[in-house]
Amino acid sequence: MFQTIYGSAWHHPGIAWIAGVPLLVLALVAMRQGRRAVDPDPRRAAALWAFVVLEILILLDAWFTGAFSPVGVTGAAADTAAVVFVILGDLRFFYLVERQRGLARPGVAQSLRALAVALPVSLIVPIATAVLRRIDAQRYSGNYLYLLYELGVLALAIVFSITRIPKVHDGADGRSRYVQRLLALEITQYGAWILADLLILRGIDLGWALRIVPNTLYYACFVPVATLAAPPGTRT
Repeated sequence: MFQTIYGSAWHHPGIAWIAGVPLLVLALVAMRQGRRAVDPDPRRAAALWAFVVLEILILLDAWFTGAFSPVGVTGAAADTAAVVFVILGDLRFFYLVERQRGLARPGVAQSLRALAVALPVSLIVPIATAVLRRIDAQRYSGNYLYLLYELGVLALAIVFSITRIPKVHDGADGRSRYVQRLLALEITQYGAWILADLLILRGIDLGWALRIVPNTLYYACFVPVATLAAPPGTRT
């Protein structure tokens, strides 16, 4: 029963669209009002821009990997879309963590520097799992492959964040606390996915219901938390 619900359009892209589209509209309205303000707040504008970009990406993710995908739900194009959006989903976490280290050099240059660090980090686990697939595609597939991927990303996220936190001078901007909040959300998401896949691999249908919880965090909660809760001056 739960597997049927998990595979339905109500779950994916339903959750992402129901939660994300209204938030995106509100953000666009707020951006328009901000531009009309006599004395616009650049920090508020940066937060809204970050929210809009990331929210559009997550809505596209839900579209291309969900039941209404324009490239279909199976086949090479669907697999490529799934891989691309999984990498983008991990990239946003590593980028936002790395971005907190450069408050002394804010702006485009620091954003590009953070991206240059985060992108190769976000490719480590996808490349590793792709190698495993090449070695034995029959064994490394389905929820077993998902489980390995989730364990890898969770370990990498913890190590990456811990090595970054001591290098962030917290001060009044709260950047270390922000990194800790991002990591807590990431641990919750991936921890729930890992538990769900362990249940699924044991043939327990409840695992599919549990998988909906981290999916909701991923598609509906991560972007608002990651952008609107960011410390002032670190949102670009």
